[in-house]
Amino acid sequence: MAETALGRWLNIKFLEWQLHEGQRKNLTQFAEYLGMSQAYLSMCINGERESISQEMADRIAARFGDEIYEITGKQRPDPLYSYVTRNWDKLSSDQQHEIKEKVAEYLTGPQDTGS
Repeated sequence: MAETALGRWLNIKFLEWQLHEGQRKNLTQFAEYLGMSQAYLSMCINGERESISQEMADRIAARFGDEIYEITGKQRPDPLYSYVTRNWDKLSSDQQHEIKEKVAEYLTGPQDTGS
C-alpha cells in the first residue's frame, strides 16, 4: 500500500508518544491510548485507510491537538466546545452542573411561533 499523509503523521505521533512516555511502546498500546483498535490503527498507518471518522479525528485531537483536522480534512469543532470537552473532568461538579443547565435552557428555550 502507498504511504498516506495520515499514516506518516500517525507514525510521527507514535514516535513522539514513545519519547514522551520514556520507553518503547507497541502499536497495541498506542491504539489503546488513542481509543481505537490495533487493527484500525495499523490500517491507517499502512495506507489501507486514507481517512478516518469525525469521531476518531476528535479523539486523536484530544490527545495531539487540532493538526489532525488539517491532515484528514475533517471539520474542526468549535474551540469553546473543544476546550470544555478536553477539560470536563477538571471542572468542579458545580461548574459541570451549570454548563448542563445552560445547555438544557438553550435547547428548551423560547420557540419561534412564527408570529
